[in-house]
Amino acid sequence: MLFEWVVPAECPTEQEVVAHVTSLAGETLAAQPLRVRAHVARLDEGREGEPPHFRLELRVGSESAPPRVLESDTCGYLADAAAFIVALDLQSYADVEATVPPPPPAPPPPPVAPTKPRRTRRVSVPRAPKPEIHGGLGADLRIDHASLPALGGGGSVFGFVEYQSVRADLGAALWPPRHAMVPGGGASITLRAVDLRACWSPFSWGGACARAEVGALRAAGIAIAQPATSDGLWLAGLVGLTAQPIAWGPLRVRMTAELGAPLRYPTVTIEELGRVFRPGTPIVRLGMGLEAVLF
Repeated sequence: MLFEWVVPAECPTEQEVVAHVTSLAGETLAAQPLRVRAHVARLDEGREGEPPHFRLELRVGSESAPPRVLESDTCGYLADAAAFIVALDLQSYADVEATVPPPPPAPPPPPVAPTKPRRTRRVSVPRAPKPEIHGGLGADLRIDHASLPALGGGGSVFGFVEYQSVRADLGAALWPPRHAMVPGGGASITLRAVDLRACWSPFSWGGACARAEVGALRAAGIAIAQPATSDGLWLAGLVGLTAQPIAWGPLRVRMTAELGAPLRYPTVTIEELGRVFRPGTPIVRLGMGLEAVLF
C-alpha cells in the first residue's frame, strides 16, 4: 500500500493510520500495491470562538476517481473512517486480482532453419580524443614606457606550448638604445632580456598572463670626455592580458597589454654629472605580432 496522509498537526499520524489499516485488513492485504491519498483540512481556520471542524478527501486507486468526502468535528473520527474504508478497498482489490485469469502461455517459437555460420567482424569503438598539446613560434613588436629613458619600441621572438587553457611562452627581446641626457653629457641605454610567461586562457580569443623578465641593462656614455660602457642586472615582473582575435589557419594575430615593475635594476651614474637614469614604475608594455602553430 502506497499511503499519502496530509493532515493538520492535531490529527493522528500517518504511522497510526497505517497501523489501524493493517489491524483491520491484515499484513498481506496491506502490502498490496494500492495507492491511497488522504487530505484533511481544517475548515474553521481564522474563526475565533467556533469549535474545530475538519473535512477529509480520500482517493483510493486512480487519481482521476472522485474523492470520498467526510466531515467531522474530530479529526480522529475521520482517521478511523479512512482506515476502515481503505481496509474494505484493499479486500475488494484483492478479490478482483484473484478473479483475473492468468494470460495464456506464449506460443512456441517457430523452428529455425539451420544456417551457415557467418564470419563476424570486430567493430572498434571510437575512443574519446585525448587533449592535445600544441606549440609554435612567433614574433611581435612592442612599445615600452618607463624601462628606458623615453617611450620606445622593441621587438621579440618567442616559442610557446599550449595544453587546453594553459599556455607557456619563452622569449627573447631587444630594446634599441634610448638616450638619457643631463647638462654636460649623457648615456645611451639598451635593454636585452629573456622572459618566461604563463597564461590562463578560458576563452578561445585570449586570457590573463604573468611574465618574469631577466636581462641586462647596458649604458654607454655619450658626449663626455671619457665615455665608458657597463652592464647591470635587470629583473622585472609584469601581469596583463593577451588576445588572439584573428586567425588564418595556423597563423594568429597576438596582442598584449601589460603592467609591471622593475624588481632589480642598475642606476646609471656618470662622475661629475651624477645620476643620469633610473627606471621608473609602473612599466607599461603594449605589443602586437604574429604567431604560427607548428604542431
